[in-house]
Amino acid sequence: MKEKLSCYIIDDEHLAQEILEEYIAKVPFLELKGTFMSTLEAAAQLDQDKPDLLFLDINMPDLDGLSFIPMLNPKPMIILTTAYDQYALKAFELEVKDYLVK
Repeated sequence: MKEKLSCYIIDDEHLAQEILEEYIAKVPFLELKGTFMSTLEAAAQLDQDKPDLLFLDINMPDLDGLSFIPMLNPKPMIILTTAYDQYALKAFELEVKDYLVK
């Protein structure tokens, strides 16, 4: 088993990124590899790096998080971070690991 899980944050809100970064820094088995403001910005890096875990916002410019999930191959574990609780059912149909409401 890996010593640390590699993870990325994809969220278009700087404050949300900062808060997640602080929490991730407190978890010894997580290693934050980077942050992105959009799914399109993150796509190439995720394809190359193949992280273990994504903290992914739903409502973002260009391509929303729920539409981005099926494009991931292989699909990492995903924790959705959003201000909207109405997408929870759809999120779990996409097999996310958790759904955090901001």
